Amino acid sequence: MRKKIFIFSLLISSLAFSNEMSFQDMLNRLKESNYEIKSQEKLVEIKGLDVDKNYKRIFPGLNLEIDTEVLQNRKYKHSKTLGPQSIKAPILLYSGGRVVNTYKKVKNIYGIEQENLKLVELREEIKAISLYFEVLNLNKQIEITKLAKETLEKQEKRLNTLFRNNKMVSKNELLEVTADIMSIDSEILRYENDKRATKERLFVLLDMDLDSNVELKEFNEKIVDTADIDMKSDVRKANSTGIQARKKDLEIDNAKLDLKIAKAGFLPTLTVTPRYILDNDIKYGKKNHNDWGIEVEASVNVFQWGATLDDINSSKKALERKEMEKNNTLNNLSVEIKSKYREINLLFNEFEISKERVKLLEENQKIQNIRFTNGMLSSLDYLESIKLLRKAEEKTYGLQKGLILAYREYNNLIQ
Repeated sequence: MRKKIFIFSLLISSLAFSNEMSFQDMLNRLKESNYEIKSQEKLVEIKGLDVDKNYKRIFPGLNLEIDTEVLQNRKYKHSKTLGPQSIKAPILLYSGGRVVNTYKKVKNIYGIEQENLKLVELREEIKAISLYFEVLNLNKQIEITKLAKETLEKQEKRLNTLFRNNKMVSKNELLEVTADIMSIDSEILRYENDKRATKERLFVLLDMDLDSNVELKEFNEKIVDTADIDMKSDVRKANSTGIQARKKDLEIDNAKLDLKIAKAGFLPTLTVTPRYILDNDIKYGKKNHNDWGIEVEASVNVFQWGATLDDINSSKKALERKEMEKNNTLNNLSVEIKSKYREINLLFNEFEISKERVKLLEENQKIQNIRFTNGMLSSLDYLESIKLLRKAEEKTYGLQKGLILAYREYNNLIQ
């Protein structure tokens, strides 16, 4: 019997745990199930296959050509068939570097999409964190409002008893408390609806059932230690090895490859074509043609009205533009990092002050509860104290969310 009770208790505990989600659980689920992340992962896979395809094109390919005559040429008197006359297999040996440089360019595009995947993950993470803390804030608002309702209901009951026993309690005082309870019910309903809508938006990001009853755990992790941040070092890191710097380097490298591909218009192409004659009766003059042979063809564009030069100049301008774009991006990135660092310090100080203010207001609310229950405080003044506490809690959650997001965004900028 004890064993059955123990197993049942474990089952209940596991069910309870499965209906809760911690902050880290949420982030893990996001990386595994988010649509935008999975979509970008598929795009990276597609670009990876493009790399494989273009790598194989570096090696000489084989194109099979079959020559045939529709009408018999009288010159070949002994030819007895109008079927295929010969088979050729042209092999491109040299293309002026076009094939190799195209492969390198596709490989860089694959690298860019890998960096974009990291950016998508960071962007979706910011969205999810924001919604997570919105839900926590609404949970706290509901909790405070329900506690206020309980206190009002106790007061209503006390006043109702005194009123029925003619203990010098006016009816309007009783009605005022009853009306306040109705108002509180309306506020709770609004908070519950807002919470449901916010959770559903979060569940969409996490690819979860919109009707799920999963509750979010309070955030108990260490937020940030500003003493651990070395802003100057982080700026140097971001400008040299950060995601934005790596992306811009790949884009510049691709612009250089485009320039090489454009210059290849002045370079020759080299094709080798093995050939096999099927009709042994074909004659050229008095000698039979050899059964097989090899043709070597080299071609070069001699004159195109300056189109190749235009391609080269256009590629040069594109390269200059990419280099300017990188400098501008990194300058803006440095400004963003410094600005975010100052924002973190400001939010950290505001958050610490707000936490202390909440503690003081919570202590004050306990006193106000006693005063209200003993008839020493009107319901209007009591609700005003509740309102102050709710606003303080809301501000604290907002500052906590802002601080965590600012720290995450700061780290995203330097990665």
